[in-house]
Amino acid sequence: MIPSRTLSDEDASIALALIRRGMPQHDVASLLAVNPGRIAEISTRQRHRNAAPASLADPAVRARILSLRDDTTRRFNRLVSLALNPQLERRTP
Repeated sequence: MIPSRTLSDEDASIALALIRRGMPQHDVASLLAVNPGRIAEISTRQRHRNAAPASLADPAVRARILSLRDDTTRRFNRLVSLALNPQLERRTP
């Protein structure tokens, strides 16, 4: 099992903003490539206590979210390709 990555304060702020906007925690976790428990800890302030929700109107925040989306899409496409083509070598991302 691959360990969950460590979230930056910026990503924690994005997570809070997306949760506040109504995105399910498991979808936020997928977007940020972390265990859903990590997002729950952020949501309940067990981690990143001082993080404030990011402004989703901020162009830099929007760019970061789109970058995360693109990374998630690449990861998912890779996993699907490996599942459909077992002869492909399994490599770490």
